[in-house]
Amino acid sequence: MTLTAVLLNDTRADRHHGCTRVMRTIEEQLAREGVRIIARSPLRHQWAKDGALRKAISISDLIIINGEGTLHHGAEHGETLLKIALDPIREKAKVFLINALWEDNPLEWRAYLERMDGIWARDSQSAKEMSDLLGRNISWLPDMSLCGDKLENHGPRSGVLIGDSVNKSIARKLAELSLDLAGARLTPSLEALKRAHGSTALTRKIREIRARVYERRFYRRFPSYSICNDEMGYLEAVASAELHITGRFHGVCFSIAAGTPFLAVTSN
Repeated sequence: MTLTAVLLNDTRADRHHGCTRVMRTIEEQLAREGVRIIARSPLRHQWAKDGALRKAISISDLIIINGEGTLHHGAEHGETLLKIALDPIREKAKVFLINALWEDNPLEWRAYLERMDGIWARDSQSAKEMSDLLGRNISWLPDMSLCGDKLENHGPRSGVLIGDSVNKSIARKLAELSLDLAGARLTPSLEALKRAHGSTALTRKIREIRARVYERRFYRRFPSYSICNDEMGYLEAVASAELHITGRFHGVCFSIAAGTPFLAVTSN
């Protein structure tokens, strides 16, 4: 019997290789268990105001919330995700929170967790916070980016790969470090330095042009800069390095998947 599901918090819109890997892994694992995804809600999307999505929710068997990097410090878009647990429209569907970060959230959010049919944290600290809040044990698994394929065969390693950070100041310092280390390569964990968002085709085109100009200027300043167009290309770049210096959580995860020694820089 095939089950249907709605997937909330599809993080691919941010164009981070780690997010792409997480979403691909979730979808593959659900398909393996006979679950068919009938609708997706991207990160920071107001699902409650989306009529088509609400209709999909009303007829689905499961609602899967990807808690990746979202449920912390009482963030409004984090609570938006959790509100599905109390919405009458999910009456027939079971709600599961997976791959969840949980840090310093309001005590009132306990009401959302109590209505979940299953909860899995992505790290032991998040599991402890939710366990203490609910008074029962919450299990945890490694981040879903670590549940994907590993890179068993790769070429010889050489040099230092330098990544980026969600913190712009840290990202700038990492970029500048690439100028000081002979042979270092600067490779952010992104599909593009700038995203070409826009409400119309014209504004998107203008922002796309601006993004290209920005990238050219960035390359002139940091000549070792390169971008990987997809998840596997980024994994291969990490696997080709003797050392990876990164300010990204998923940069660390890719290092583990590739068996590459790393230095993790404090970020946000």
